[in-house]
Amino acid sequence: MNRFKIKAFYDKYSAAVRCVGGDVGVEATENVAVRDLANILDHTPEHYVATGSLVDVDDSEKMFLLDATGETVGYVKHAFRAQHNEAHCDNEFRNGETVGETVDRVLRGDGTVNAVVGVRTGHRIRNHHSVGGFDVVWYRRNGFDLENWVETRRRETVAEFEHSTDDDLSASAS
Repeated sequence: MNRFKIKAFYDKYSAAVRCVGGDVGVEATENVAVRDLANILDHTPEHYVATGSLVDVDDSEKMFLLDATGETVGYVKHAFRAQHNEAHCDNEFRNGETVGETVDRVLRGDGTVNAVVGVRTGHRIRNHHSVGGFDVVWYRRNGFDLENWVETRRRETVAEFEHSTDDDLSASAS
C-alpha cells in the first residue's frame, strides 16, 4: 500500500499508533482502512497458531475500544485456536467474545465507545519467505446509535429466556 496513504491514516487517527505499538508498528503497517462500526459488532477476533517442524504460523487479530479522547477503554477477548502438527499434541480452542459483547461490558461500567481499532498481524508469504506486518482498520460510529443497539440486544436476550422452555435451555447448554 502507498506509504502516503498510511501516513495520512495515522495523522488523522493518531490513537491507532498506540494500538500497533508506536513507530515500529507504523513502519510495519501494510494496509489501512476506515469502516463503519455497525458492521463489526457480531465479529469475534481470533488468534490462530500452527506449530510443527515445517510450519510456524502466528496470525492474530486484536480489537481496541476507544473513547472520544482516543484513550483505550476496553479490549475484545479474542478466540484462540492452535493446530499442533507434532505427535501427541492436541489442538486447542478457547472461545472469545464479540465486539458487541465487549461494547456492552464497557457501557455497563459507565464507559463510552467512540471507535474500535482492529489490528491484524500475521505471516504473509513474500518471495518465498514469511514476513510479518499489520493491517489496521479504524471502525467509526458514523452516526450509529451504539447504546440503542446494546439495549435492543439486552432486551432480545431477556425475551429469549422468558419465552423458552426448560427443554430449550437444557438443549442449548449441551
